[in-house]
Amino acid sequence: MHAQTNQAAPNLTASKNALSTSVINLQKANDVKLMYYPCPATGQKHHMVGRGRGKAYKGAYPSTDLQINGYCTQCRDCKLFIISEYEPLWADVKSLGKYTSGNADYDLSNLATVYYTNDF
Repeated sequence: MHAQTNQAAPNLTASKNALSTSVINLQKANDVKLMYYPCPATGQKHHMVGRGRGKAYKGAYPSTDLQINGYCTQCRDCKLFIISEYEPLWADVKSLGKYTSGNADYDLSNLATVYYTNDF
């Protein structure tokens, strides 16, 4: 995920600590642009592949508090996955919408993934 701007680049500070802090601070109020969080397996951008539908529930199994009924994508290299409201691999999609992420040590199903978490 990478947002581009036509403005001249000011002094930028970036954080690579977590997906939730992967933003560039342009030092202007309400002017924050999304940047990519590097893949720990390659040091480059994540190579996300579609993994079908995704559902994310708040809490632990067997919670019925559905937070996201959307789509799942997964990095083919490090196995990080994102369950998001919108499918980021489709043309003209410019936002994930509400999303959560997690890590798996295997390839997820190509049909559907159900995830229980408190991190949204």
